[in-house]
Amino acid sequence: MPTPSFLKPEILNQAVSVAMASPSKKKVGSILLKKSKVIASAVNLDFKTHPIQYAYGCKVGKPEKAYIHSEIGVLIRARDTADTIVVARVGGHSKIELRCARPCSICSAYLKYESKVVHIHYSTDEGFMYEYWGDT
Repeated sequence: MPTPSFLKPEILNQAVSVAMASPSKKKVGSILLKKSKVIASAVNLDFKTHPIQYAYGCKVGKPEKAYIHSEIGVLIRARDTADTIVVARVGGHSKIELRCARPCSICSAYLKYESKVVHIHYSTDEGFMYEYWGDT
C-alpha cells in the first residue's frame, strides 16, 4: 500500500524538472539516489531503444514498448548500486500537472529483479507517493 513520499521537496521538484525536459509524448523523468544523493537522471525516449528494455518488454508480453522508459534508462546510465528511484510524469492541459508515474510492468520487473532499488517514489495526480519494494 503506497504512503505519501517523505523525500525533501527539492528532490521531488528535481524529478519534475527532469520529466518536463523529456522530448517524449509521455513526459516522464526519473532520478536515482544512493544514500539520499542524486547519482543519475533520465527521461522517456520514444525514438530510442536498448536491448534491456526490449528483453523486459518481451518478458512481460509487451515487446511493442521497446522504447526507453526513464526508469530503465536511469539504471543503465548509473551503472551503480542505488537504493531509491523517484519517477515523475507531467501533462494535462497546462503540460505541468502531475500525473501517475507508478512504474509499469516492464520497469517494475527490471527494478525488482535486476536492481538494488527498494524505495520507489512516484508522482500521482495528488502528489508523490512512496512504496517499499524490498523483501518483507
